[in-house]
Amino acid sequence: MHKKWYSRYDKVYSMANLKKSFTQVKRNGGASGVDGQSISDFGGNLSIKLSHLQDELAAKTYQP
Repeated sequence: MHKKWYSRYDKVYSMANLKKSFTQVKRNGGASGVDGQSISDFGGNLSIKLSHLQDELAAKTYQP
């Protein structure tokens, strides 16, 4: 019996997961990342920024 393994990578960049992750970081008072962008800066135009992040993660071109 062979088990079929599926990638979970697509779950990482699902929009629901990205939104939930942002909410958790904001709630925890997260600090700026390596790019120096604050939570409040990233929160402006959140849907556009998350969509862009999702595209980069899906294409595996994301770089912080």
